[in-house]
Amino acid sequence: MSLNLFSKTTKQKPSKFIAVEINQQTVKAAIWQKQSDNQINVLKVSEAIAIEKDTPESILQSLDMAISTIEEGNKLVSKVIFGLDKTWIDQDGIKQDKRKVLKYLCQNLGFEPLGFLATFDSILNFTQKDYLQN
Repeated sequence: MSLNLFSKTTKQKPSKFIAVEINQQTVKAAIWQKQSDNQINVLKVSEAIAIEKDTPESILQSLDMAISTIEEGNKLVSKVIFGLDKTWIDQDGIKQDKRKVLKYLCQNLGFEPLGFLATFDSILNFTQKDYLQN
């Protein structure tokens, strides 16, 4: 283990991530940032972009449009968390056919997937916590 005892502590650069929400009819994207103090800042959120057909290519096209509206210059943010509609998930996690779609999206957009959450469950959990705190 190497320690630099003579330098001042440096703050880590805040980490940026993309959040992608996919439901049956639309996609949405957001860039958010985790600060060194573990606070989360949402930097920009796209409008919901309609998915024309239920095909990986159509989802990719819509997602690419959503991401293009939130990109910060030419900086590429590759780490992604997916928010998925309940129709994409079963008791074992992401449905097998939907895994193929996510793999296709990640390969074509250069994403490094970090995980997923069920959007309905997350919203319900958030509102319950918010309600209990007030």
